[in-house]
Amino acid sequence: MSRLLLVDDQAKNLIALEAALRAPHRELVSVQSGEHAIEEVRRRDFAVVVLDVVMPRMDGLETAIALRSLFPQLPIIFLSAYWEDEDVRARARAVGAHEYMMKPFDRAVLCGKIAHYESA
Repeated sequence: MSRLLLVDDQAKNLIALEAALRAPHRELVSVQSGEHAIEEVRRRDFAVVVLDVVMPRMDGLETAIALRSLFPQLPIIFLSAYWEDEDVRARARAVGAHEYMMKPFDRAVLCGKIAHYESA
C-alpha cells in the first residue's frame, strides 16, 4: 500500500486529484494547508507529496522547506497554475522539488510520475 499526501487549499482541486489518483494500492490523504501537511508527515510515512504552490498563510514553497527539514528524501511534486513564472519554478527546484507540473494536470503524466516514486 502506497500513501500519498495531497495538499491544496482549494477543495475542488483536491477532489480532482483524488479522482485522478484513486487506485486499490493507494491511500490518499488530503489536506488544505501547509500546516496540516506538516502535521500529517510527522504522524505517518508517505511515498509522495503532491503540493500546490499558491496557498494562503504558508505557501507550497514554505511547506516544502519544512517537509525537507523533516524528511530530506520525501518526493515532492508541485502543481501550479502559474506555468509562465520561471522564478517560481526556479524556487521550487531550489527547495528540492522532484517534479513541477502545471494545472490543469495531465492524469496519465501525473500518475506515471507518482508510480516512479512509489516503486523507488
